Amino acid sequence: MKRFLLSALLLFAALLPAFSQVKVSVDTPDLDVQVKRAFAQGDNVCIDLMITNQGNYESIYFDFWATKIYDDEGNEYTGNALSKDGPGTYGGKIDIPRDIPRKVRIIVHDVDEYASAFTLAKIVYEVYNPRSAGSKILTIKNLPITK
Repeated sequence: MKRFLLSALLLFAALLPAFSQVKVSVDTPDLDVQVKRAFAQGDNVCIDLMITNQGNYESIYFDFWATKIYDDEGNEYTGNALSKDGPGTYGGKIDIPRDIPRKVRIIVHDVDEYASAFTLAKIVYEVYNPRSAGSKILTIKNLPITK
């Protein structure tokens, strides 16, 4: 019986990371996006991304009024609950030179104190080269929040 319980526990521990891994998908195939971390800072949560342009884009613009982020407590964050790099920047454009990784910090304001993860983030963006390629979506699933 002890061997069975130990085997079951080890199997569960081995499978747990497969179910809780962060999943990232980007509508623009030549834009590499890595999620570095999400961490609490008071009642705000910072999401750090590393974006590398592998195409011919000049800049990327984030549209936080169209973006929606959900936490594991059932809350939705959009519009003025989001900013880039600090308060008052509800969206914004950054230059993305080819093959140069750029750090982007998205701040989610007034996050529920009991939230331990963002279950889904649909971040709306546009890339320019020099014209807009239209709205695209960066999707992040199962992003744990470090407290």
